[in-house]
Amino acid sequence: MDVRRWTLLGIAIAIVLAAGLLAVLPRPPRRQIAVDVPPAPPRMTPAELYAMFTDPSSARSFGMPVTLSVDDAGVLFLPTGGLVASDAFIMDGLPFTLDVPAGRHAVSVLRSDFDDGDRRIAAAIVRFAPGDPVRWELAVVPGQDPAVLRPDEIFGYGVDSGTGAFASREAVALLKDEARYTAFSQTLLAAMPAKAVSDAMTASVVVDDRTDANVVAFASGFGDGSYPSYAGFDSDRIAVLVLTDFGVLDASKD
Repeated sequence: MDVRRWTLLGIAIAIVLAAGLLAVLPRPPRRQIAVDVPPAPPRMTPAELYAMFTDPSSARSFGMPVTLSVDDAGVLFLPTGGLVASDAFIMDGLPFTLDVPAGRHAVSVLRSDFDDGDRRIAAAIVRFAPGDPVRWELAVVPGQDPAVLRPDEIFGYGVDSGTGAFASREAVALLKDEARYTAFSQTLLAAMPAKAVSDAMTASVVVDDRTDANVVAFASGFGDGSYPSYAGFDSDRIAVLVLTDFGVLDASKD
């Protein structure tokens, strides 16, 4: 078992021990098999989620009311423009085929606060340019073709640690070194211990001081799963942001 799997085992144990604090109310998974359980409500579209970032207010999550707010999650450095979305503690994802600019880009998250005190990250955005998207596309990695998907299917990255992330291709490559990965994972776990409801839900961790390569991590909705990312394009066909949906918020009934 490599160091990543040992790290995830430790995280899983910590999550189990903290379950009483982090899950005051049980949340049904998005898909139920039992005949007598109603299906999960449709999730918000990328456009609806983006609207919550620009004007956060209230929404519903599996029928329960939530109050929304936007939190700054840090600044992501992309040396060459290769954007990766991945489990923060695995960091083995491929860069999206999307062409995005190199540089430093702000990351923000949409936080959902439940009446019982529970908090969840509903979505995360990394922004590359000002302006509002007018068109959305599913962000994919090499080998993925959206044309083969059925209406109820998505491409998304898998999460096994309850934590997602944005990173550069350079940061992912650096973390293949086990010593560097061990230092990174320990720093990230200390920044996001998930032992209390009040613990931080985001963190920015530098992988290499010489290059400023970093990872911006955030809690992933209700925990583990597969989560899609979408590229938002403006009227000039420029990608202004990428948004990851963690399946927390119900679609509007209007």
